[in-house]
Amino acid sequence: MESNLTTNLSSAPDNSTATRPFSTSFQIWSGVFFVVLALNFIGNILVVGLITAERKFHSTMNYLFVNMAFSDFLAGVFSLLWYIANYVAPKWKSDWVCRVVAANSITVLSGLVSIFTLTAITLERYHAILKPLEHRMSWSRFRIILLVIWSLSIIFSLPYFIFIQFVEGDSSKICIFLLGKWQRQLLTTLMFSFMYVCPNIIICVAYVKIVKYLWCNEENNEMKESHKALLRSRKKITKLLGSVLILFNLCTFPNFIGDFMLSFGAIGYGHWFPQIVFLIQLVSTCVNPLIFFVQSNQFRKRLLEAICCRLKAIERWSTFRGTGTSTKSQLLSINRHVRTTL
Repeated sequence: MESNLTTNLSSAPDNSTATRPFSTSFQIWSGVFFVVLALNFIGNILVVGLITAERKFHSTMNYLFVNMAFSDFLAGVFSLLWYIANYVAPKWKSDWVCRVVAANSITVLSGLVSIFTLTAITLERYHAILKPLEHRMSWSRFRIILLVIWSLSIIFSLPYFIFIQFVEGDSSKICIFLLGKWQRQLLTTLMFSFMYVCPNIIICVAYVKIVKYLWCNEENNEMKESHKALLRSRKKITKLLGSVLILFNLCTFPNFIGDFMLSFGAIGYGHWFPQIVFLIQLVSTCVNPLIFFVQSNQFRKRLLEAICCRLKAIERWSTFRGTGTSTKSQLLSINRHVRTTL
């Protein structure tokens, strides 16, 4: 996935950054941008904190979701830095700022991690449901999968770190691609193939077989009641995964359209469309926690319990502090309770 805003926003002249923030459209765009960032930070921190702290959530599949949440959170952090580098402090631009921050290359890395992680989750579900005797997702195998996901993501995103250069003119500071027109077109096509087409073909084939087995298999009607409970649980997980896959693709596909339009000259740099699809892509980094909260009863119940326990602990701490009757042992007990609630 190419960062659409690499050239059209990060190449904005210094004098334009002073006028853009005062336009109504930019204020609306910025408002939505920061709302999405807030949802990203809060939601992904809750997902990582709850799954890692709650022992019953300690499964390889859940930790693959943690991996996605971490990469989404990372994309949010660098999107905020990108905003600062382009609109708040553009004078601090340099080669490394262009490559790491201003070009928003981390978003490319995060998108790769997300799609590869979703592919791994789908294949894990496929083997767990259709080939249970062969299903051996051990923690050592999980670590290998995690290493492969991040290694491939870093390798595929390297062009967006390497072929970016900072150019300083008389009245502008520009982060530009060093690639020519046909090289940009080739890079966009390859990224679309490796990041979107190939993983989605694997995901769709596996997911269709999972759905066919769970909903269209007549043998499921003859199962014992205990097996039917397992079947219902697998259906819930499959629906949750399907929601994640659909929303991820809906949020990322417009970005590829913008990439092709920019690479093949359908629109020019500075056009409004890449800005919109970038914002839509950023939405994909904050929807997963909302899906977990809506569709996962255990996640929703445990999250609400953790929030209530923490609020009660804070209220007790405030009460003790206000009355002046708290002892050292009481404070230690409250602090211990706060640390263990999540």
